[in-house]
Amino acid sequence: MQKIRLAALTGMVVALAAATSQAQVQVSGIHICCGKCVKDIGAALGDVDGVSGVSCDRDAKAVSFAGSDEKAVKAGLAALAKAGFYGSANAGNLNVTFPTEKVKKGTTADEIVFYGVHLCCGKCVKSVGGALKDLGEPACDREAKTVTLKGSGINVAKALAALNKAGFSGSLEKPKEEK
Repeated sequence: MQKIRLAALTGMVVALAAATSQAQVQVSGIHICCGKCVKDIGAALGDVDGVSGVSCDRDAKAVSFAGSDEKAVKAGLAALAKAGFYGSANAGNLNVTFPTEKVKKGTTADEIVFYGVHLCCGKCVKSVGGALKDLGEPACDREAKTVTLKGSGINVAKALAALNKAGFSGSLEKPKEEK
């Protein structure tokens, strides 16, 4: 009888562990200045399969969510990046990093355009401008969600790193037109 109880208890523990094996994800250093930022983060993560329990802390500049597995965690981070956000991700034992553009070391340009940057309000624009002003002359287009940085011989990797450090993500390639 004790063996049956022990087996039943072991089964319940295994089932409980499986039910709670979701990865808890913390993203810190992400730009969240207003309610629209919070809403856009929720919308970006809302359609990702396996992502639940999304919460934003504007004061701490942090987002947390649960991912049902590593694939869901990576998809959640990719959705945040696509929505123009960037941060440092921690998902417990999972080895995940926030997706970012790859730039060949030493690449320079006189004009850099970042596409898909989250620019919902004046505070977002001011934050991006402040992050990039030492590298060139930034210009933000909120409607197009682009940031153009002009200067002479701007280090592209440094510009991207400055944008990311401010909590924003951007693509160096223009998105393809949807048909």
